[in-house]
Amino acid sequence: MIVCTIYWGNFEPDFARGARIAIAPFGDAIIRAAVEFGLTVIELRLVCDSAADYANPIEPSSQGGEKIAAAIMRAMTPDSAVGCSARVIG
Repeated sequence: MIVCTIYWGNFEPDFARGARIAIAPFGDAIIRAAVEFGLTVIELRLVCDSAADYANPIEPSSQGGEKIAAAIMRAMTPDSAVGCSARVIG
């Protein structure tokens, strides 16, 4: 099973800080639960990492959608451990 965190969005700088503070605990809870149950996590906060990844403040653009689809494919590939950026030991 694969789970995803919540991406940051593409908000105006003044709003973005508060939005990230509000979103962070949800992403952390998702990661903690995934680790507890041995699930694969797609960290969307790292996948959609540029303004061009968003069509508006809360929806991915076609570029962002392509990056998300590529992350899903990597997560589903048996040798997906290749290229992983982290390993969590609990």
